[in-house]
Amino acid sequence: MALGGEDGAEGTLLGHLPRILAASPGYLRRHGVPVSVSDLAGHQCLAYGYAARPSPWLLEGKEFSVTGFLRANSSEAILRAARGGGGIGLLPRIQVEEDLARGLLTHVLPQVAIPPVAVLIAHGFRGMRMPMRTRVALDFLVEHFPHPPG
Repeated sequence: MALGGEDGAEGTLLGHLPRILAASPGYLRRHGVPVSVSDLAGHQCLAYGYAARPSPWLLEGKEFSVTGFLRANSSEAILRAARGGGGIGLLPRIQVEEDLARGLLTHVLPQVAIPPVAVLIAHGFRGMRMPMRTRVALDFLVEHFPHPPG
């Protein structure tokens, strides 16, 4: 699976996952609650990325370079760091919903528009005949992938 077509991944689009900024209540008590996107410059932003530089965050239609002590290629690592008070993470909403409901995380800057991330099933069948079992599995995943209401 690939998120956002990273590394030039090509494949079958499953859908899009809404994302939010989230941090632990403890982190926000210690460092303050940002009230605008520009306030993020003074915070530990838990960055996702594979390259030497983290992927910029696209917020309100603009790219923002983020800084922080952690860069990881796993949203699970970002989630654990956010839960532990390490900073603010940009994470798929579905991944943090339970933590938000339990008060382990707080939605940061809920008014900010953040584009969803594409979820692809990467495969090597571009321009080739796809085996039937692969086609059936892909069709099942596309049909059962959670789609936001509306």
